[in-house]
Amino acid sequence: MSPIKYIKIIVGILISTILIGLFYYTSIFPMENKCTHKNLIVEAKTSGKDIVIKNKDNFEKIFLKGVNIGVGKPGYFPNEFGITKAEYLRWFNQIYAMNANVIRVYTLLSPDFYEALYEFNRGKDKPLYIIHGIWVNENNIEDTMNGFSFKIKNHFIRDIQSTINVIHGRAYIPPNGDYSSGRYTKDVSKYVLGYILGIEWDGNFVQQTDLFNEDKTSYKGNYLYTVKGASPFEVLLAEVGDFAIKYETENYKHQRLIAFSNWPTTDPLDHPYEPEEYNTIGSVDTEKIKSTSNFKSGMFASYHVYPYYPDFLNLDPKYNAYRDEKGRKNSYRAYLNDLIKYHSIPVVISEFGIPTSRGLAHVDESRGYNHGNVNEFKQANATADLYDDIVKSGSSGAIIFSWQDEWFKKSWNVMDGIDLERAAYWQNAQTSEQNYGILAFDPGKERVKSYPDGDISEWKESDIVTKDKDSSLSITSDEKYIYMKVYKKGLDINRDKIYIPLDITPKSGAVKSSLLGLNFTRGVDFVIKLDGKYNSRVYVHDYYNPLLKDKSPYPEDEKYTEKYSKDMDKFNKIYLTIRHEITVGPNKKKYKPIHFETGKLIYGNANINSKNYNSLSDFYVSDDNIEIRLPWQLLNFSDPSKRKVRGDIMKSINPSDVSVRGIYSSLIIKTEKNEKSLGFGMFRWSKWNKPDYHERLKPVYYKMREVFGK
Repeated sequence: MSPIKYIKIIVGILISTILIGLFYYTSIFPMENKCTHKNLIVEAKTSGKDIVIKNKDNFEKIFLKGVNIGVGKPGYFPNEFGITKAEYLRWFNQIYAMNANVIRVYTLLSPDFYEALYEFNRGKDKPLYIIHGIWVNENNIEDTMNGFSFKIKNHFIRDIQSTINVIHGRAYIPPNGDYSSGRYTKDVSKYVLGYILGIEWDGNFVQQTDLFNEDKTSYKGNYLYTVKGASPFEVLLAEVGDFAIKYETENYKHQRLIAFSNWPTTDPLDHPYEPEEYNTIGSVDTEKIKSTSNFKSGMFASYHVYPYYPDFLNLDPKYNAYRDEKGRKNSYRAYLNDLIKYHSIPVVISEFGIPTSRGLAHVDESRGYNHGNVNEFKQANATADLYDDIVKSGSSGAIIFSWQDEWFKKSWNVMDGIDLERAAYWQNAQTSEQNYGILAFDPGKERVKSYPDGDISEWKESDIVTKDKDSSLSITSDEKYIYMKVYKKGLDINRDKIYIPLDITPKSGAVKSSLLGLNFTRGVDFVIKLDGKYNSRVYVHDYYNPLLKDKSPYPEDEKYTEKYSKDMDKFNKIYLTIRHEITVGPNKKKYKPIHFETGKLIYGNANINSKNYNSLSDFYVSDDNIEIRLPWQLLNFSDPSKRKVRGDIMKSINPSDVSVRGIYSSLIIKTEKNEKSLGFGMFRWSKWNKPDYHERLKPVYYKMREVFGK
């Protein structure tokens, strides 16, 4: 092909691209005649501290009850937008059947979401409504720490424009690395009640924005303005909120509710008993932002409120003294009462919930509605109780977090031990943030590989890794757990002591444990001790103990590495840090750290079809067999999908992961009469890049269907 002809083709393609772009961007920025307010469309508005929606010629009060839908599913990270139209349609049907009336989304989603919503709601007298979020990129926040910077403010405004155009079905968004792209042609605007602008603001970001922009003390727009005492950050919110209202009013003759995202760490209340400074240094008070008579819809306040965080919920004497109508200590209700009382506008609790993780990240000292280590039935009852608190506090809405489990998420006290770039490919039962869902994604295409439940029919001869004529150890695994089955002829779980030594990493390991009275033929990193139903646990070699590594302020100090040698005869229980040492309140009272023994094994039936089902069960005994399941991270796996474990954690602050061929394991049995040890065998599994899973509704779905239906 001649160079001239090649250039002509390239030019032709460029011209076509520009024309197509102009066509779609004309629809993106449809500058119509200015709205006169006489023909303004308002589907929802505020009335005092209530939200009302249009029903023919009248407005009627609505309490928003629903779920947050995230952007993740197994095998996909948020920016990959892997959820399909068919999945959205299935979920909408389930959510609608749960008697919910609203879905909250955080950011622009794929065209599939809006097409599914349009199709689902078509012809319904009572549709599923949407509260639409406008996200702020947290990487940009870290880069600038200034809300008025181009990267924050201008991108915020750009995303507001895009979101408004998307819900009206008049947008084309080119491929990008931040949010979804494609052609948006379905007008779903009549189902969108309002917007929540922003994210859970970092207190440092709020404070730095105020310091960088001390001259910005007021804003007066056509729809929103600030009152005396407004901070620069509140001025910023008023400005972008005013832009959102103005843009949709002038271009689409629509107005809808506006809120700004907030949470207890940046709320406008005083919290003298909060120990962490970063949870009090920034404050966002939307009472400093008012609306003019031109804004017909109105503002509401949006908060994410959980019962276990921040710490002031446990430590403030005022909240600790509160008792609800059942006589229970209820700091959550006490805080909600203060929050709703403070505001002159409707308050929607746009996130609340309890995760069903095995791991634990924070505790609720009032009712035990903790940040993890809650079984699925307790999750159901806790969610109903929290919903009741929200209703009785005078709120205008309660939106559960979240509809689905999200495998890509991280939690503060376990995130250092996993490869976050591979987190979406396996589920970590130790990560609280992954397990909030009403909808679970259980491993396996149709069913879980094994349950500790007494039924051993799924176990095969090929699963055995070591055996003799009277005993054996079998192992298998999936995207969430390592499963083991111990067989011992004549097993007595109350008298026999069973030990399973595990060699995980080639970098370290002990050949004996004086604590347990054991000797090994190879270096061992973990020992599972089965000693009755209520005294069984996993022990970790001190050199491979993340808690001990985390407790040292200088991991590379010579004295520190001398203290912990790679083959030392020292094993410990496995703990998670729940709270560091803190100093609290006007009297500077000191509180010791809180640790949770995550290696303690819970006895019970883990089969979802059992009447005695306990989702936290780790092991179960039936006749001569013990079935066990352990989460991958409990054994220091950073990425089981690639057979990677944590490296030499005592030698380096950020150790490189180590690839392993498999897990070496043995079986030691102590009875009242004798002791025997089976040789080590290796368990290997195939690597994967595409996880297998199936959907399952947790008990909370059925509980909240009943509650929402009242």
